[in-house]
Amino acid sequence: QIGAGILTFAYWKSKSGPSFKVCGRKPPGYPNALDCGWYMAPKTFQGQQWVKDRVIIPPSDGPFEIVFVAQVSDRNSLVAIDDIQYRASIGSCKNT
Repeated sequence: QIGAGILTFAYWKSKSGPSFKVCGRKPPGYPNALDCGWYMAPKTFQGQQWVKDRVIIPPSDGPFEIVFVAQVSDRNSLVAIDDIQYRASIGSCKNT
């Protein structure tokens, strides 16, 4: 990927307790630790409604996976994610 990418999505939470973050990691076969340093603007709980959000994904010179990590306070908490879109420029392929 050349330059930063933009990940957009909508999310819904059942109550204020659940939170989530967007992380990246290399695919299997690479060192596979989660990198959760991608910035998400803090949001206040707006009731049970869909909220649009976006994350800027830094440039990458190799393959990577995008991982949504939900953290819930109790088993009755829910987080839903929908309308996931990713936009980025990739380098051109050269025949050798």
